[in-house]
Amino acid sequence: MTRLLTINNPTGIIKSKIKWLGEIPGADGKFEAYAHPYYGLRAGVLNVYNKITKKGLNTFNKLIPVLTPKSDNNKTDLYIQELERMTAINRNQDLSIGITPERMAAIVTGITVMENGWGAVGPDTYFTLDNITGVTKDAINNTRFFEPDPTPKNKTLWLGWLALALVSVALVSAIFYTYNKGVASA
Repeated sequence: MTRLLTINNPTGIIKSKIKWLGEIPGADGKFEAYAHPYYGLRAGVLNVYNKITKKGLNTFNKLIPVLTPKSDNNKTDLYIQELERMTAINRNQDLSIGITPERMAAIVTGITVMENGWGAVGPDTYFTLDNITGVTKDAINNTRFFEPDPTPKNKTLWLGWLALALVSVALVSAIFYTYNKGVASA
């Protein structure tokens, strides 16, 4: 798991004076950290959305150098190229025209992949297409209607605990049965 995913910050928001919903102060020296992936994803969506719609960074050529500056050793040109490929949006296309939650979700998904690798997005992670789109709709519409499904990893953990509990009950029952059988025959 990458450093950014460990602190629930899939888009790599650098610490600032902005107080994000769900932010955990002081959890990381350079990057913002969040209590749950929902909050980190929501902050990432709002960060990108506001840069596109309010700061005039409305193309990949304008947006990406601000999000991932070359001064931080980023390969900005390659980053833009990959985002173009993943989203099918040209680097000079105005991102603010006809912006929808689905389009924002595609952009944020691309940024998440670029920041963390392909393993960060998909059915075995929190960052499924449904979760990213749902959180994006919440962020853009300033709502909190979307309740993300637990990740398969969490389902596996839950099933593991359930199996452990069932084995424990079976073991206690077997011991109790054996003890009572011994007492009854004595």
